[in-house]
Amino acid sequence: MFCPYCGRRFRGSLNRYCPFCGEYISDTVDLRTRGTYILEGIRSLSTPERARDRHILIIGAIAIAVMLLALVLITYPEGEPDDGPVGENILTIGDGYIELGGAFADGDLNAYVNSGNGVVIYVSNEAAEGYDEFYWILHDENSNDSDSITSTEPEMLWILPEAGRYTVTAYRIVDGESEYGSALVGTLIYRGDKDVRYSWSHLGHRNEVTATVTMDDVVRSSSADAVGSDVRYGLSPGSVSELVTTSGSVATLTDGLARCYDQWYGDHRTDRVGYASFILSFVQQCIDFAHDTENYHRSDYWAFPAETLFNGCGDEEDLAILLTSIYRSAGYGAGIVNMPGGTVSMVDIGQPPSETAAAEGHTYRTIRSGGTVYTVADPLSELPEPNLGYLRDCHSFDQYGRNFTYYGKAYTGDYGAVVC
Repeated sequence: MFCPYCGRRFRGSLNRYCPFCGEYISDTVDLRTRGTYILEGIRSLSTPERARDRHILIIGAIAIAVMLLALVLITYPEGEPDDGPVGENILTIGDGYIELGGAFADGDLNAYVNSGNGVVIYVSNEAAEGYDEFYWILHDENSNDSDSITSTEPEMLWILPEAGRYTVTAYRIVDGESEYGSALVGTLIYRGDKDVRYSWSHLGHRNEVTATVTMDDVVRSSSADAVGSDVRYGLSPGSVSELVTTSGSVATLTDGLARCYDQWYGDHRTDRVGYASFILSFVQQCIDFAHDTENYHRSDYWAFPAETLFNGCGDEEDLAILLTSIYRSAGYGAGIVNMPGGTVSMVDIGQPPSETAAAEGHTYRTIRSGGTVYTVADPLSELPEPNLGYLRDCHSFDQYGRNFTYYGKAYTGDYGAVVC
């Protein structure tokens, strides 16, 4: 490199000060000149006398490249950082967000979150022109409930939005009539956490547990690729274990149940019979029975635990899947028994307890599978507590879960125990 002040040359193309006279020279050398000096330095390394320096430079360059690559991989392990959902069809609300689709994407419907954390849904000026009334319907796809209102204003207020899937329909009315094709239909998916407080009695004590069900967990569970349609619609009972999960919402709930049991009843880690009975009482009292036609508009739909927890209800298969998932999350060996006219859980509690007075006149049911004896857990049992191990009177089967009767009639078919 050349110093314009003292006229001396020296090595190094990125020096800010001359090593001889000390003058500041960085501003006096343009980029082209710096490039020339760098090229000259590289050429000088190509001589046989500078072979050792050349090898050191190559090794150093490789080391720097490896460090830079590692830094990039550590900083962005799965690609570019995600700042969360953005876009004109996304509403941020609380700790979650709402995805808007249908007529929202077309611009005919719009929405915003007001200062009270409510959602105002309105028809655009262009789509509202010429109409004097608007009939609004907000439908909850998870609970199958609807709210409606008629207004002369082209807007409605969703006062207390909760996480879930919704459809909003705005019928545009003129002179008391809704014209054909005047309905605007939009979809809303509120992805957020849903805190649920459960309260129930067990052995004379009132218990309360709060658990969180995330909408992301529900959306993953209800997606078309979450499980095969043969399993989803009850066509492959032997594959029901694919619906049993121990993470997400189930894990959060199981942690709460364990803390509650330890506070009032004993140690859930050692009292395996008592804790299994406690879990069964939770499902029996806190999760309601509901037909699939009410929840999913289908005659048969086998739900993941997150879907059942979100809805707060399910049919026999859904309750058995949820109960088995909680047992598995709590560390038990467990499974599901598919019977004619019903589905129950089974749980490995070690040596089955003796029959209790509460179940007098009923048979304690166990199933042997793979060398393990499982105790039946019926989520729809109406027997007094504790009723772990007892079936409804209409069901019966042998100790291997192969021969079934339902209201006294023998059945054969795709029935039996599935260890999950």
